[in-house]
Amino acid sequence: MTGGNTTFEAPLFRAVAHAGIADGAVYVIESENGDPESTSGEMRSVLVCFGPGKTMSAEEESARASGWLSLFERMPAETKDWWAMFRTKHSNAVNAYLGDKYTDGWYIELLGTDPTHQHKGYAAALLEHIFAQADQEGKIVALTTHSMSNVKFYEKSGFKVVDSVAIEAPTGDWVQHLLVREQSASR
Repeated sequence: MTGGNTTFEAPLFRAVAHAGIADGAVYVIESENGDPESTSGEMRSVLVCFGPGKTMSAEEESARASGWLSLFERMPAETKDWWAMFRTKHSNAVNAYLGDKYTDGWYIELLGTDPTHQHKGYAAALLEHIFAQADQEGKIVALTTHSMSNVKFYEKSGFKVVDSVAIEAPTGDWVQHLLVREQSASR
């Protein structure tokens, strides 16, 4: 996603988080340090999503505020071109399968857990929170990932792979898997 340039990874994740703060929702699990007034807990896991009627905005004002424009201005031309192509193919694939459900459901843009705290249930707890909200509203939850280990995790969490699309990238083909979790009838 960053053309192999790891210096863009932190700004990319910050931009997604800022977009979630502006137009979506951000949920965080952090450590407790014993002081209920403190905001210095260590972040363990984070989920950025967009609920019904919300998407990560491509409008210039929102893109500038979230840090996207600053990030893209620093990227080499080849990486910018790839991003433009990626966003088009990604959007086309998601919209082709989901149609109106894309903006009428919940879309998870980012779910990440500090590697030292993985396999402790943090990501699953964040997903359960979104599932409960989506079920109450009668909505689906969707996301995309390129990682097969993520696909396995999401399938165990109730998602189903509904489409996969190969997107050419300078570092090799990037296969995006679209996963959907339908509303649970048991809630």
